[in-house]
Amino acid sequence: MLAGHTAWAGIATFGSFAALYARDTHYRSRGRVVAAAGLGLVAAGTIGTLAALTPAPAIPAVVAVSLVGAAALIGWLIAMAGAAVDRDAPRRLAVARALRAAAAAAEAGT
Repeated sequence: MLAGHTAWAGIATFGSFAALYARDTHYRSRGRVVAAAGLGLVAAGTIGTLAALTPAPAIPAVVAVSLVGAAALIGWLIAMAGAAVDRDAPRRLAVARALRAAAAAAEAGT
């Protein structure tokens, strides 16, 4: 909204799947998770649109909703962009968090 492009909200939502569902996984798993979530939303949107279809005039609406749902690809590309810079960053982050948790548990005497 601040950029003046409220239509981009859907794309940002798809990109957020990486942070929500796969932030600590390596890029191969992250790509699958984000792709599956995106495909699920696209399918849900398409099915919902088809269910609400009235005869012929609504067909363009189905096409439009399906094209907007193709934002899943853009979200996937955003989520995977870090792989071009550092493929192992999510793995290192997960290991570092596990080591900190183990150190905290050892320090607490559990």
